[in-house]
Amino acid sequence: MSRSLDKILFELEQVAQGHSSGLASTIDPRARTLVAIIFLFGLLSISLNDIGRIAIWALPLIFLALLCRVNYLSLLSRSLIVLPFVALIGLFDILHEREVVATLLGIRITQGWIMALAIMLRAIISVQAILLLILSTGINPICRALQGLGLPSLFVLQLMMVYRFLIIMIRQLQELMRAADSRSAAKSHYPLSLWAHLVGELLLRAVGRAKVINQAMKARLWDGRVPIFNDKSCWRWRETIFMILSITGIALMRYINLK
Repeated sequence: MSRSLDKILFELEQVAQGHSSGLASTIDPRARTLVAIIFLFGLLSISLNDIGRIAIWALPLIFLALLCRVNYLSLLSRSLIVLPFVALIGLFDILHEREVVATLLGIRITQGWIMALAIMLRAIISVQAILLLILSTGINPICRALQGLGLPSLFVLQLMMVYRFLIIMIRQLQELMRAADSRSAAKSHYPLSLWAHLVGELLLRAVGRAKVINQAMKARLWDGRVPIFNDKSCWRWRETIFMILSITGIALMRYINLK
C-alpha cells in the first residue's frame, strides 16, 4: 500500500502546475477553464433519453487530450472511479421506469436502463473533462483563473486548502503505514483492529494539523485574501479566437440534431 500512496502523492504534486505542452500551453488558463465550464453545462443539459448525443461529447475530449499530450486511456481509467456511485443513482431509474422501449436479441430494454446508462455515461465524460483540465492546466493556474473570472476568494481558497491538506494527510498516512509495516513482521494483511487504530490516529492528526494551520494563519494576520493568485496574465486575441471556436463547437453539438 505504501507504493500506492507514493504514486498518489507523486501525481498530486505533479498536477500543481500541470504539464500541458504545444498549442494548449499557449492558451490562458482563464479561457481553458471557462470553456470547460461551458462544456459541462452543455453536456449536462442534454436529455437522458438521448444517449447517442451524450456519447458524441467524448470525441472532443479525445481530440483535446491529443493536443495536450495527455494519455486518453489513462484519463478514461481514472474517470471510471465514479462508476459505482453513479450506478447506484441509475438503479432507482431502472426500478422506477419500466416502460419497454426496445428489444435486443429477445431482451426487453426498458426506459430505466436507457436513463441509467445515460447517467453513467454523462458522469464519466464530465469527470474526464475535469481531469483533462486539471492535468493540462494545473491546480494553481485553475485557481488563478477562477479568481480572475470573478469567483469569490473564499471558494478559491477552499479549493486550494483541500488540495494542500490532502497532500499533507497522505504524507501522514505514509508515516503511519511505514510504522505499521516495521512492526508487522512483513505481514501482507493487517487485522481489522489495526486498521481501526490507523484511521483513528489519522483523524487525530488531521484535527491537529488543522489547528496548526489555523494558528499559523492567525499569527500572520490573514485577512481572507489570496495575494499569491495576483498574476500578470493578459487576455489576447488567441484566447478570444479560442473561445469563439470552442463555444461554436459546443453550440453545434448541443443544438444540432443529426436524426
